[in-house]
Amino acid sequence: MLPDSNSQGLKNLAKRYFIDELGLPPEAVSEASQNLIGAFEVLLKIDERIKKSHAPTTQPL
Repeated sequence: MLPDSNSQGLKNLAKRYFIDELGLPPEAVSEASQNLIGAFEVLLKIDERIKKSHAPTTQPL
């Protein structure tokens, strides 16, 4: 886990990115960041399922 000062710095940097680069109004940053996190969580779950379905199975001797 990051120290609080680093964590807050990253949050501020991310907020500035949403506002400056994506053109979002400041009040939309919280919802946009939650949507982005949700999208990555879905991709992570999909990746885990794919890896699980392709995992080699061991056969008893």
